[in-house]
Amino acid sequence: MLLWTWLFACHGGDGTDTTPSTDGATSESGTSTGTSSSSTSTSGTPTDPGVTFYHDVRPLLAESCARCHTGTGFGPGPFLDYDVSKQWAEVMLTELEAGQMPPPAADPTCHPYVDQEVYQADPALHDTLKAWIDAGEPAGVDPGTDLQPEAPATLDSPDLVLKTATPRAPNFKDGNEYRCFLIGRIDTDEYVTALEFVIDHPEITHHALLLLDTGGTAHNKVTDEATQSWGCSVTDLPGGIIHAWAPSGGALTFPQGTGLHLPVGSELIIQMHYYQAVTDVFEDQPGYAFDVAPTVDREMYYLTVGPLWFTIPAGDPSYTKNYKMPVSWVSSSPLDVWGAFPHMDVLGTGYDIHSEARNGDETCISHADQYDFTLQPNYWFDEPVTVQPDDTFSVSCTWDNSADNPLQFNDPPKSVSWGENTQDEMCYGFLYVSEHPT
Repeated sequence: MLLWTWLFACHGGDGTDTTPSTDGATSESGTSTGTSSSSTSTSGTPTDPGVTFYHDVRPLLAESCARCHTGTGFGPGPFLDYDVSKQWAEVMLTELEAGQMPPPAADPTCHPYVDQEVYQADPALHDTLKAWIDAGEPAGVDPGTDLQPEAPATLDSPDLVLKTATPRAPNFKDGNEYRCFLIGRIDTDEYVTALEFVIDHPEITHHALLLLDTGGTAHNKVTDEATQSWGCSVTDLPGGIIHAWAPSGGALTFPQGTGLHLPVGSELIIQMHYYQAVTDVFEDQPGYAFDVAPTVDREMYYLTVGPLWFTIPAGDPSYTKNYKMPVSWVSSSPLDVWGAFPHMDVLGTGYDIHSEARNGDETCISHADQYDFTLQPNYWFDEPVTVQPDDTFSVSCTWDNSADNPLQFNDPPKSVSWGENTQDEMCYGFLYVSEHPT
Protein backbone atom coordinates (compact mmCIF):
# COMPACT_ATOMS: atom_id res chain seq x y z
CA MET A 1 0.00 0.00 0.00
CA LEU A 2 1.33 3.44 -0.95
CA LEU A 3 0.82 6.43 1.32
CA TRP A 4 0.79 10.11 0.31
CA THR A 5 3.55 12.52 1.29
CA TRP A 6 3.86 16.13 0.33
CA LEU A 7 5.70 19.33 1.06
CA PHE A 8 7.07 22.10 -1.14
CA ALA A 9 8.02 25.74 -1.26
CA CYS A 10 10.27 27.90 -3.32
CA HIS A 11 12.57 30.89 -3.44
CA GLY A 12 12.13 34.02 -5.51
CA GLY A 13 14.73 34.79 -8.16
CA ASP A 14 15.21 38.08 -9.90
CA GLY A 15 14.42 36.92 -13.43
CA THR A 16 15.01 40.39 -14.86
CA ASP A 17 16.40 40.53 -18.41
CA THR A 18 18.96 43.24 -19.00
CA THR A 19 20.19 44.02 -22.49
CA PRO A 20 23.91 44.81 -22.78
CA SER A 21 24.81 48.44 -23.41
CA THR A 22 25.38 48.73 -27.17
CA ASP A 23 24.50 50.93 -30.07
CA GLY A 24 22.86 48.05 -31.95
CA ALA A 25 19.11 48.03 -32.52
CA THR A 26 16.73 45.12 -32.40
CA SER A 27 14.69 44.30 -35.47
CA GLU A 28 11.12 43.61 -34.37
CA SER A 29 10.48 41.54 -37.46
CA GLY A 30 13.50 39.30 -36.79
CA THR A 31 14.95 40.29 -40.18
CA SER A 32 18.55 41.42 -40.34
CA THR A 33 19.19 45.15 -40.40
CA GLY A 34 22.94 44.47 -40.65
CA THR A 35 25.09 44.26 -43.74
CA SER A 36 25.59 40.94 -45.47
CA SER A 37 29.10 39.59 -45.29
CA SER A 38 28.87 38.22 -48.85
CA SER A 39 31.10 39.94 -51.33
CA THR A 40 31.20 39.89 -55.12
CA SER A 41 34.25 39.59 -57.32
CA THR A 42 34.86 41.88 -60.30
CA SER A 43 33.33 39.21 -62.55
CA GLY A 44 30.09 39.34 -60.55
CA THR A 45 30.52 35.91 -58.95
CA PRO A 46 29.78 35.76 -55.18
CA THR A 47 32.79 34.82 -53.05
CA ASP A 48 32.82 32.64 -49.92
CA PRO A 49 31.23 34.73 -47.14
CA GLY A 50 32.87 32.72 -44.33
CA VAL A 51 31.01 32.23 -41.04
CA THR A 52 27.73 34.20 -41.03
CA PHE A 53 24.80 34.52 -38.67
CA TYR A 54 22.09 33.14 -40.94
CA HIS A 55 24.08 30.29 -42.47
CA ASP A 56 26.11 29.08 -39.47
CA VAL A 57 25.21 30.66 -36.13
CA ARG A 58 21.42 30.90 -36.22
CA PRO A 59 20.77 27.15 -36.82
CA LEU A 60 22.95 26.28 -33.81
CA LEU A 61 21.21 28.89 -31.64
CA ALA A 62 17.85 27.46 -32.65
CA GLU A 63 19.01 24.01 -31.60
CA SER A 64 20.78 24.89 -28.35
CA CYS A 65 19.56 28.26 -27.04
CA ALA A 66 16.39 29.65 -28.59
CA ARG A 67 14.03 27.35 -26.71
CA CYS A 68 14.51 29.58 -23.64
CA HIS A 69 15.91 32.79 -25.14
CA THR A 70 12.72 34.01 -26.75
CA GLY A 71 12.67 37.53 -25.28
CA THR A 72 9.96 36.71 -22.74
CA GLY A 73 10.28 35.13 -19.33
CA PHE A 74 13.69 34.33 -17.85
CA GLY A 75 15.96 34.32 -20.91
CA PRO A 76 16.93 37.46 -22.87
CA GLY A 77 16.39 37.38 -26.61
CA PRO A 78 15.09 36.59 -29.12
CA PHE A 79 18.40 35.02 -30.12
CA LEU A 80 17.08 34.12 -33.58
CA ASP A 81 17.07 37.85 -34.36
CA TYR A 82 20.37 38.99 -35.90
CA ASP A 83 20.56 42.34 -34.11
CA VAL A 84 19.81 40.83 -30.70
CA SER A 85 22.37 38.06 -31.09
CA LYS A 86 24.96 40.58 -32.27
CA GLN A 87 24.38 42.58 -29.08
CA TRP A 88 24.68 39.48 -26.90
CA ALA A 89 27.44 37.68 -28.83
CA GLU A 90 30.31 38.39 -26.44
CA VAL A 91 28.15 37.52 -23.43
CA MET A 92 27.04 34.26 -25.09
CA LEU A 93 30.66 33.23 -25.67
CA THR A 94 31.68 34.13 -22.13
CA GLU A 95 28.80 32.14 -20.64
CA LEU A 96 29.57 29.14 -22.86
CA GLU A 97 33.22 29.19 -21.84
CA ALA A 98 32.28 29.47 -18.16
CA GLY A 99 29.91 26.51 -18.41
CA GLN A 100 26.96 28.66 -17.36
CA MET A 101 25.05 28.30 -20.61
CA PRO A 102 23.15 26.23 -21.33
CA PRO A 103 22.18 26.18 -17.66
CA PRO A 104 23.44 23.08 -15.85
CA ALA A 105 21.05 20.15 -16.09
CA ALA A 106 20.85 16.64 -14.67
CA ASP A 107 23.71 14.35 -15.65
CA PRO A 108 22.29 11.83 -18.16
CA THR A 109 24.95 9.28 -17.20
CA CYS A 110 23.27 9.04 -13.77
CA HIS A 111 20.02 7.86 -15.35
CA PRO A 112 19.01 8.59 -18.98
CA TYR A 113 15.98 10.86 -19.37
CA VAL A 114 13.68 11.97 -22.15
CA ASP A 115 14.96 14.87 -24.32
CA GLN A 116 18.30 14.92 -22.50
CA GLU A 117 19.96 16.25 -25.65
CA VAL A 118 17.85 19.42 -25.43
CA TYR A 119 19.76 20.47 -22.31
CA GLN A 120 23.20 20.12 -23.88
CA ALA A 121 24.82 22.63 -26.27
CA ASP A 122 25.87 21.45 -29.72
CA PRO A 123 29.67 20.91 -29.53
CA ALA A 124 30.09 23.12 -32.61
CA LEU A 125 28.39 26.15 -31.04
CA HIS A 126 31.40 27.53 -29.15
CA ASP A 127 33.86 27.46 -32.06
CA THR A 128 31.29 28.72 -34.55
CA LEU A 129 30.25 31.60 -32.30
CA LYS A 130 33.87 32.56 -31.67
CA ALA A 131 34.69 32.49 -35.39
CA TRP A 132 31.64 34.66 -36.09
CA ILE A 133 32.70 37.24 -33.50
CA ASP A 134 36.27 37.25 -34.81
CA ALA A 135 34.90 37.87 -38.32
CA GLY A 136 33.00 40.94 -37.14
CA GLU A 137 29.58 39.26 -36.69
CA PRO A 138 28.52 39.32 -40.36
CA ALA A 139 24.82 38.75 -41.00
CA GLY A 140 25.02 36.85 -44.26
CA VAL A 141 21.96 36.29 -46.41
CA ASP A 142 18.63 35.81 -44.65
CA PRO A 143 17.06 32.74 -46.29
CA GLY A 144 13.62 33.90 -45.19
CA THR A 145 12.84 30.57 -43.51
CA ASP A 146 10.85 30.43 -40.29
CA LEU A 147 13.43 28.68 -38.13
CA GLN A 148 11.72 27.71 -34.89
CA PRO A 149 13.39 26.08 -31.88
CA GLU A 150 12.04 22.89 -30.41
CA ALA A 151 9.44 24.05 -27.93
CA PRO A 152 8.77 22.45 -24.54
CA ALA A 153 6.25 19.63 -24.68
CA THR A 154 2.64 20.77 -24.82
CA LEU A 155 -0.80 19.15 -24.81
CA ASP A 156 -2.18 19.99 -28.24
CA SER A 157 -5.78 18.92 -27.59
CA PRO A 158 -6.29 18.45 -23.84
CA ASP A 159 -9.45 16.82 -22.56
CA LEU A 160 -9.89 19.49 -19.90
CA VAL A 161 -8.57 22.99 -19.18
CA LEU A 162 -9.23 24.61 -15.77
CA LYS A 163 -8.27 28.23 -15.12
CA THR A 164 -8.70 30.63 -12.24
CA ALA A 165 -12.15 32.19 -12.05
CA THR A 166 -11.08 35.69 -13.15
CA PRO A 167 -7.78 37.53 -13.74
CA ARG A 168 -6.17 39.02 -10.66
CA ALA A 169 -3.19 41.33 -10.07
CA PRO A 170 -0.84 40.09 -7.31
CA ASN A 171 -0.65 42.00 -4.04
CA PHE A 172 3.08 41.93 -3.36
CA LYS A 173 4.63 42.04 0.09
CA ASP A 174 8.42 42.27 0.14
CA GLY A 175 8.36 41.40 -3.55
CA ASN A 176 6.41 38.12 -3.18
CA GLU A 177 2.89 36.76 -2.90
CA TYR A 178 1.69 33.21 -2.27
CA ARG A 179 -1.91 32.76 -3.41
CA CYS A 180 -4.18 29.70 -3.66
CA PHE A 181 -6.88 29.51 -6.33
CA LEU A 182 -9.68 26.96 -6.39
CA ILE A 183 -9.95 25.89 -10.05
CA GLY A 184 -12.36 22.94 -9.99
CA ARG A 185 -14.30 20.19 -8.22
CA ILE A 186 -14.15 16.59 -9.44
CA ASP A 187 -17.62 15.33 -10.37
CA THR A 188 -16.54 12.02 -11.96
CA ASP A 189 -13.97 9.54 -10.69
CA GLU A 190 -11.07 9.70 -13.18
CA TYR A 191 -7.30 9.60 -13.68
CA VAL A 192 -4.94 12.23 -15.03
CA THR A 193 -2.76 10.70 -17.77
CA ALA A 194 -1.08 13.97 -18.83
CA LEU A 195 -0.99 17.52 -17.49
CA GLU A 196 0.48 20.94 -18.27
CA PHE A 197 0.65 24.20 -16.37
CA VAL A 198 -0.93 26.98 -18.44
CA ILE A 199 1.19 30.04 -17.68
CA ASP A 200 -0.24 33.50 -18.24
CA HIS A 201 2.50 35.98 -17.28
CA PRO A 202 5.97 34.41 -16.95
CA GLU A 203 7.36 37.81 -15.95
CA ILE A 204 5.85 37.45 -12.47
CA THR A 205 5.47 33.67 -12.13
CA HIS A 206 8.10 32.09 -9.90
CA HIS A 207 6.52 28.67 -9.49
CA ALA A 208 3.13 26.96 -9.40
CA LEU A 209 1.88 23.94 -7.45
CA LEU A 210 -1.13 21.82 -8.37
CA LEU A 211 -2.83 20.57 -5.20
CA LEU A 212 -5.49 17.89 -4.74
CA ASP A 213 -7.81 18.16 -1.74
CA THR A 214 -9.40 14.72 -1.50
CA GLY A 215 -11.62 15.90 1.36
CA GLY A 216 -13.30 18.51 -0.84
CA THR A 217 -13.16 21.25 1.80
CA ALA A 218 -10.72 23.73 0.25
CA HIS A 219 -13.60 25.97 -0.85
CA ASN A 220 -14.14 26.86 2.80
CA LYS A 221 -10.84 28.78 2.75
CA VAL A 222 -11.86 31.17 -0.06
CA THR A 223 -11.70 34.82 1.01
CA ASP A 224 -12.15 36.45 -2.42
CA GLU A 225 -15.29 35.09 -4.06
CA ALA A 226 -14.63 36.79 -7.41
CA THR A 227 -11.29 35.05 -7.93
CA GLN A 228 -12.04 32.02 -5.70
CA SER A 229 -8.72 32.60 -3.94
CA TRP A 230 -7.02 33.18 -0.59
CA GLY A 231 -3.55 33.77 0.80
CA CYS A 232 -1.74 30.51 1.57
CA SER A 233 1.78 29.45 2.53
CA VAL A 234 3.65 26.16 2.26
CA THR A 235 2.84 25.44 5.90
CA ASP A 236 -0.89 25.71 5.20
CA LEU A 237 -1.43 23.99 1.85
CA PRO A 238 -5.02 22.81 1.39
CA GLY A 239 -4.11 19.46 -0.17
CA GLY A 240 -1.39 17.15 -1.46
CA ILE A 241 0.94 18.23 -4.27
CA ILE A 242 0.44 16.34 -7.53
CA HIS A 243 2.53 18.58 -9.79
CA ALA A 244 5.07 21.39 -9.49
CA TRP A 245 6.00 23.84 -12.25
CA ALA A 246 9.16 25.94 -12.36
CA PRO A 247 10.91 27.78 -15.21
CA SER A 248 11.36 25.69 -18.39
CA GLY A 249 8.77 23.12 -17.31
CA GLY A 250 6.57 21.62 -20.03
CA ALA A 251 3.78 19.08 -20.29
CA LEU A 252 4.06 15.68 -18.61
CA THR A 253 2.61 12.57 -20.22
CA PHE A 254 2.59 9.56 -17.93
CA PRO A 255 3.58 6.07 -19.13
CA GLN A 256 0.91 4.06 -20.89
CA GLY A 257 -1.58 2.62 -18.42
CA THR A 258 -0.67 4.89 -15.49
CA GLY A 259 -2.32 8.01 -14.07
CA LEU A 260 -2.95 10.19 -11.01
CA HIS A 261 -6.26 9.45 -9.32
CA LEU A 262 -8.82 12.26 -8.94
CA PRO A 263 -11.53 10.91 -6.60
CA VAL A 264 -15.12 12.14 -6.86
CA GLY A 265 -15.69 15.16 -4.63
CA SER A 266 -12.04 16.23 -4.64
CA GLU A 267 -11.06 19.83 -5.32
CA LEU A 268 -8.15 21.10 -7.42
CA ILE A 269 -6.17 24.14 -6.31
CA ILE A 270 -3.26 26.07 -7.80
CA GLN A 271 -0.82 27.68 -5.40
CA MET A 272 0.96 30.53 -7.20
CA HIS A 273 4.22 32.06 -6.06
CA TYR A 274 4.32 35.51 -7.64
CA TYR A 275 7.47 37.61 -7.49
CA GLN A 276 7.94 41.26 -8.37
CA ALA A 277 10.70 41.08 -11.00
CA VAL A 278 9.25 43.93 -13.08
CA THR A 279 7.45 47.18 -12.30
CA ASP A 280 4.59 46.52 -14.73
CA VAL A 281 1.25 45.44 -13.27
CA PHE A 282 -0.26 42.25 -14.70
CA GLU A 283 -3.66 40.69 -14.11
CA ASP A 284 -2.85 36.99 -14.14
CA GLN A 285 -5.12 34.05 -14.98
CA PRO A 286 -3.14 30.78 -14.89
CA GLY A 287 -4.55 27.27 -15.15
CA TYR A 288 -3.90 23.60 -15.89
CA ALA A 289 -4.62 21.42 -18.91
CA PHE A 290 -5.32 17.71 -18.50
CA ASP A 291 -5.75 14.48 -20.40
CA VAL A 292 -7.91 12.08 -18.40
CA ALA A 293 -9.07 8.46 -18.48
CA PRO A 294 -11.81 6.62 -16.55
CA THR A 295 -9.42 3.83 -15.47
CA VAL A 296 -5.72 2.96 -15.51
CA ASP A 297 -3.73 -0.19 -14.85
CA ARG A 298 -1.49 1.38 -12.21
CA GLU A 299 -1.95 4.51 -10.13
CA MET A 300 0.77 7.19 -10.16
CA TYR A 301 1.80 9.01 -6.97
CA TYR A 302 3.87 12.12 -6.24
CA LEU A 303 6.37 11.76 -3.41
CA THR A 304 8.43 14.42 -1.66
CA VAL A 305 11.85 13.49 -0.28
CA GLY A 306 14.01 16.05 1.47
CA PRO A 307 14.91 17.77 4.75
CA LEU A 308 12.49 20.23 6.29
CA TRP A 309 14.85 22.08 8.61
CA PHE A 310 18.46 23.08 8.07
CA THR A 311 20.72 26.15 8.30
CA ILE A 312 23.48 27.03 5.83
CA PRO A 313 26.28 28.82 7.74
CA ALA A 314 27.17 32.34 6.64
CA GLY A 315 30.21 32.40 4.38
CA ASP A 316 30.31 28.64 3.77
CA PRO A 317 31.22 28.07 0.08
CA SER A 318 30.18 24.41 0.01
CA TYR A 319 27.67 23.36 2.65
CA THR A 320 25.94 19.99 2.11
CA LYS A 321 22.80 18.66 3.79
CA ASN A 322 21.96 14.95 3.56
CA TYR A 323 18.56 13.37 4.10
CA LYS A 324 17.43 9.73 4.05
CA MET A 325 13.90 8.31 3.96
CA PRO A 326 13.09 4.57 4.06
CA VAL A 327 10.91 3.46 1.15
CA SER A 328 8.86 1.54 3.73
CA TRP A 329 7.61 4.87 5.07
CA VAL A 330 5.45 5.21 1.96
CA SER A 331 5.10 1.71 0.52
CA SER A 332 5.14 -1.95 1.52
CA SER A 333 5.57 -2.92 -2.15
CA PRO A 334 8.34 -2.31 -4.73
CA LEU A 335 8.04 1.03 -6.51
CA ASP A 336 8.94 2.26 -10.00
CA VAL A 337 10.34 5.79 -10.03
CA TRP A 338 9.34 7.33 -13.38
CA GLY A 339 10.53 10.91 -12.99
CA ALA A 340 12.24 13.41 -10.71
CA PHE A 341 11.96 17.14 -10.08
CA PRO A 342 15.02 18.26 -8.06
CA HIS A 343 14.56 21.60 -6.35
CA MET A 344 16.77 24.12 -4.55
CA ASP A 345 16.89 27.90 -4.67
CA VAL A 346 19.47 30.30 -6.09
CA LEU A 347 22.35 29.46 -3.70
CA GLY A 348 22.19 25.80 -4.74
CA THR A 349 25.22 24.43 -6.59
CA GLY A 350 24.56 20.69 -6.85
CA TYR A 351 22.38 17.78 -5.74
CA ASP A 352 22.18 14.00 -5.65
CA ILE A 353 19.16 11.70 -5.47
CA HIS A 354 19.70 7.95 -5.26
CA SER A 355 18.36 4.81 -3.65
CA GLU A 356 20.37 2.62 -1.29
CA ALA A 357 19.82 -1.12 -0.93
CA ARG A 358 20.28 -2.89 2.39
CA ASN A 359 23.57 -4.39 1.14
CA GLY A 360 24.93 -0.90 0.45
CA ASP A 361 24.44 -0.86 -3.34
CA GLU A 362 23.39 2.54 -4.69
CA THR A 363 21.27 3.33 -7.76
CA CYS A 364 21.46 6.86 -9.15
CA ILE A 365 18.10 8.55 -9.77
CA SER A 366 19.15 12.15 -10.57
CA HIS A 367 22.45 13.97 -10.09
CA ALA A 368 24.05 17.29 -10.99
CA ASP A 369 27.41 18.77 -9.99
CA GLN A 370 26.13 22.20 -11.08
CA TYR A 371 22.69 23.74 -10.58
CA ASP A 372 20.84 26.72 -11.97
CA PHE A 373 17.55 27.89 -10.49
CA THR A 374 16.28 29.05 -13.89
CA LEU A 375 16.34 25.50 -15.28
CA GLN A 376 14.07 23.22 -13.24
CA PRO A 377 12.38 20.68 -15.50
CA ASN A 378 10.68 17.47 -14.49
CA TYR A 379 13.14 14.82 -15.66
CA TRP A 380 11.20 11.92 -17.15
CA PHE A 381 13.15 8.68 -17.42
CA ASP A 382 13.52 6.42 -20.44
CA GLU A 383 13.13 3.49 -18.04
CA PRO A 384 11.99 3.62 -14.40
CA VAL A 385 14.21 3.04 -11.38
CA THR A 386 12.80 0.19 -9.28
CA VAL A 387 13.21 0.39 -5.50
CA GLN A 388 12.39 -2.21 -2.87
CA PRO A 389 10.49 -1.61 0.42
CA ASP A 390 13.69 -2.16 2.42
CA ASP A 391 15.64 0.36 0.29
CA THR A 392 16.23 3.97 1.33
CA PHE A 393 15.78 7.18 -0.67
CA SER A 394 18.75 9.53 -0.23
CA VAL A 395 18.76 13.24 -1.12
CA SER A 396 21.65 15.66 -0.66
CA CYS A 397 21.99 19.32 -1.64
CA THR A 398 25.01 21.62 -1.71
CA TRP A 399 24.96 25.43 -1.50
CA ASP A 400 27.43 28.29 -1.84
CA ASN A 401 26.68 30.88 0.84
CA SER A 402 29.97 32.75 0.45
CA ALA A 403 30.55 36.36 -0.52
CA ASP A 404 32.14 35.12 -3.78
CA ASN A 405 28.86 33.65 -5.02
CA PRO A 406 27.57 36.09 -7.68
CA LEU A 407 24.01 35.14 -6.70
CA GLN A 408 24.59 36.02 -3.03
CA PHE A 409 21.78 38.32 -1.86
CA ASN A 410 23.19 39.19 1.60
CA ASP A 411 26.10 41.60 2.03
CA PRO A 412 27.80 40.42 4.14
CA PRO A 413 26.54 36.78 3.93
CA LYS A 414 24.11 35.64 6.61
CA SER A 415 23.08 32.17 7.73
CA VAL A 416 20.24 30.92 5.51
CA SER A 417 17.62 28.42 6.65
CA TRP A 418 14.82 26.40 5.08
CA GLY A 419 11.81 28.50 4.17
CA GLU A 420 9.49 29.70 1.43
CA ASN A 421 10.42 33.36 1.18
CA THR A 422 12.80 35.12 -1.17
CA GLN A 423 15.94 34.78 0.95
CA ASP A 424 15.35 31.22 2.17
CA GLU A 425 16.51 27.88 0.75
CA MET A 426 15.11 24.40 0.04
CA CYS A 427 16.28 20.87 -0.80
CA TYR A 428 13.81 18.43 -2.32
CA GLY A 429 13.56 15.55 -4.71
CA PHE A 430 9.99 15.27 -5.97
CA LEU A 431 9.40 11.82 -7.43
CA TYR A 432 6.65 10.32 -9.61
CA VAL A 433 6.21 6.68 -8.60
CA SER A 434 3.88 3.75 -9.16
CA GLU A 435 3.76 0.29 -7.64
CA HIS A 436 5.98 -2.14 -9.52
CA PRO A 437 3.95 -4.79 -11.37
CA THR A 438 4.08 -8.22 -9.72
